[in-house]
Amino acid sequence: MATFTSMEDNQRTPRAFVFCWGKVSKPIKVLMKDLRKVMEPNTFPNLKITRKNTKKDILNVAGSIGGTHILSFSSTENNAYLRLIRLPRGPTLTFRILEYSSVADVQATQENPLTTSLTAFRLSPLVIMSKFGTGESHVRLTQTMFQHLFPPFDLQTTKIKNCQRTVLLSRDPATDQLEFRHYYINQKPAGVNTLVQDILKQKIDISKMEDMSSLFDDESKLLPTPSPQEVGSSQTAVSLLELGPRMTLQLVKVEDGYYGGEVKFHRFITKTEQEVEQTRKMVKEKADLRKKRQREQTQNVERKQKEKEEKIEEKKRKQIERRERAEREAFDALEKEGTITAEDRKLFQSGKRAEPTQSQDEKPESEEIDEEKDAEDEDALAEQYERDLRKWDEETSGVAADRDGKKPSKREDVSDDGEDSDEGSESSDSSDDGDSYEDSDDI
Repeated sequence: MATFTSMEDNQRTPRAFVFCWGKVSKPIKVLMKDLRKVMEPNTFPNLKITRKNTKKDILNVAGSIGGTHILSFSSTENNAYLRLIRLPRGPTLTFRILEYSSVADVQATQENPLTTSLTAFRLSPLVIMSKFGTGESHVRLTQTMFQHLFPPFDLQTTKIKNCQRTVLLSRDPATDQLEFRHYYINQKPAGVNTLVQDILKQKIDISKMEDMSSLFDDESKLLPTPSPQEVGSSQTAVSLLELGPRMTLQLVKVEDGYYGGEVKFHRFITKTEQEVEQTRKMVKEKADLRKKRQREQTQNVERKQKEKEEKIEEKKRKQIERRERAEREAFDALEKEGTITAEDRKLFQSGKRAEPTQSQDEKPESEEIDEEKDAEDEDALAEQYERDLRKWDEETSGVAADRDGKKPSKREDVSDDGEDSDEGSESSDSSDDGDSYEDSDDI
């Protein structure tokens, strides 16, 4: 892949996405890979498009990584198509592929297939346009699109040795078909004998030779060889060796948008002015309807979010009401039994209600309430409060006994000399007769 020194260079250099869209045959996939090779280094060789990807996804990704064009292959039951798209707003040119040959097919027809090194694909190919002329608008648009598909060529700064590949696009004015060819540019000095060329390229070792005449069987084979000064200023012989692939294309449709839009040209369908105006009106109605649906969708999302928040608040309110109702029922049941008094009820409520309120405030508003907790039975909550109240009553019974002038309860370990309960328990455990706390108190 090409490396860019700055963001500005990245924006100026065209970079193309080459991929297959939809279900295509295996030969079309091979052709796609060959065309991706032609577009190197200004392409994405490891690009993969899955079924989950949409056209909108490709458009969003292309803007972030510097993609400027799209070459997508698609096929139907009868024909294969190639779309050339300018990002991000079009136009879109659709070509029907009449004939094609892959790189392997081209090499199979050659007697000595050319095996180019990787250096030939490190530089962009030159673009040669033939017989386009000043034709109709769709012809001029096709020429412009293919010219901007490759980096511009500057005669003043470009070195000849960097011109190693070329792409030829030839148009047939009679049939309006395009011939796509890909060649390797073979350069060699003009007017130099083949043996001399091998010596210059260091293909023949002459360090151990005593006489140069041993290289030639016949002196007549020795052609006039220019001097080094003449070689530097002489012309260079150029020959083209085909690399492949080959394609014969025919423009079918031109649209002014990205993968669609108003049809500017169609080869097989001709519309009147009224039909064109009706089509524009229909396209505008579709665009307005799309915007209207987007606004409605945004409003629906906001409404659903608001309803969700209200639902969460309602669940919180109902949960608090259930807890308070269960608490009241538990207090009422204990008051009927005479276990607690109204004063005890106030003391318990003042100590117990602060905990749920504090834990409720600590929860974030966006936290969802567990549905299983919302479905708890109210009787189970009442029983839980009742157990808590009984436990609280047992723990505070000793305080009530001291207030009334009664004996301390069994659970209160108080020694005669006012020491801790732990020390009283240790003295009771260390007694020889094993008397309980009640026996020692009676004594």
